[in-house]
Amino acid sequence: MRKMTLLGAIALAALLVLAGCVTISSPPEPKPQEQQGPAASGAQQQSGQASAAPAERNIRGTVPQFIIDAVNNTPEDALVGIGTGNFRLESDALKYVPLRARSEILRQVESMMRDMLRDYSSTSEVDPDATLAFQEGFTRSLAEGKLKSAQVTNMNKTQNGSYWIVAVMPKGDVKEAVNHAAAAAKQKVPKMASFDAEARMDEEFEKQKQREIQVRDTD
Repeated sequence: MRKMTLLGAIALAALLVLAGCVTISSPPEPKPQEQQGPAASGAQQQSGQASAAPAERNIRGTVPQFIIDAVNNTPEDALVGIGTGNFRLESDALKYVPLRARSEILRQVESMMRDMLRDYSSTSEVDPDATLAFQEGFTRSLAEGKLKSAQVTNMNKTQNGSYWIVAVMPKGDVKEAVNHAAAAAKQKVPKMASFDAEARMDEEFEKQKQREIQVRDTD
């Protein structure tokens, strides 16, 4: 009896389809986001990873990829210098190329100080001669210190014989060097006693992130 009922139901369904009373539709197509679910998920993960990576620095000049990678992997609030040169002896490269990388950091600190002094001068009554004398004394003191806390990393040699070096100076070390140089400059220019470099540096570090890192060669 059960078998006859089942066969009868099948036959009835077939008749209804033929009569147009019932339509058999194909399964709905997945929406685009559903079709790309796993791939989209992976893309989102990659996008999240990319957004978490350090921002790319603005480098002037053509540099090897290993230098670009090294620079972009440094802390965002650190100052970075790049030095290069073609030397026959590795001992000469080890001596001069780090100096060139550190000189780029020195240039950045000088640029920051110029901006800080310009802002200070616009709100103070210190005469321009005193400001200029302070800046010269600051630069001299900073250069004599040779930025010893700037650590040299990622030294490599390219196929054409050029040595490349990245020097990194953390924000805390920059502040210490600036404070030391500013104190020495104030001793020679007492009129600048009210200038507080450290209080103005955080803003300058934010600006520095957008500025170019120059490649220091034989100049």
